[in-house]
Amino acid sequence: MPRRILMRLLRRTPRPAPVLPGRTHNYDNDHRRWGHDYTLSPYSATPDQVTATGWGYDIEEGDYLLVGRPEAPWKLKVIDIVYDRDPRDFWSATLSVVVQPPVRVLEWKGSAGEFLQSALGRAGVQSHATGDSAGEYIKVPAGTQGLITITGVSGRARENELCYRPNDHQGWGAVIEQEGADFTEFYQSTSSDLAEDTARVVRAVQEIIAKCSAS
Repeated sequence: MPRRILMRLLRRTPRPAPVLPGRTHNYDNDHRRWGHDYTLSPYSATPDQVTATGWGYDIEEGDYLLVGRPEAPWKLKVIDIVYDRDPRDFWSATLSVVVQPPVRVLEWKGSAGEFLQSALGRAGVQSHATGDSAGEYIKVPAGTQGLITITGVSGRARENELCYRPNDHQGWGAVIEQEGADFTEFYQSTSSDLAEDTARVVRAVQEIIAKCSAS
């Protein structure tokens, strides 16, 4: 092929646009102000996505928002964003959770059971709270034929309880029931540290779910 024809073809071939890393927009509590603020919706389609509205120019898909406490902010990636025509700086966005810091027990306003359910949800574990005349429980499906039950550990003051203050925590206990088998206890603790105990039982639950899904 003649050189001049080759050069003409090369000039016609569009070059791909460079992929730029997403910019980070700081909306943490120290940077919220008039015209630079946001509201997170309490409803979301999935545990790792949230919807939000806010104010501020020049936010694009692929960018990141920092929200929450300055010392431990959430990092959210912009999946899609739409700006209003009036006011032009008002936006609506879908955000995916990139970094979600753990909830500190001192800041938790709910019960110990709600703290556990929140931790399970952040770990991607589906659960629901239930109860009967014998006590209160959190149920977690494990595979197709298993069911995990978590509650206050046996033999302690909060046995079979969930609805108590975080400072009253005395340990989690967890068992799994599988079709055709008896209950098997796989976690028992008498720790009064709700945050540490909850992190441990969540890891134990994840391991059991992985085993049941693989079998």
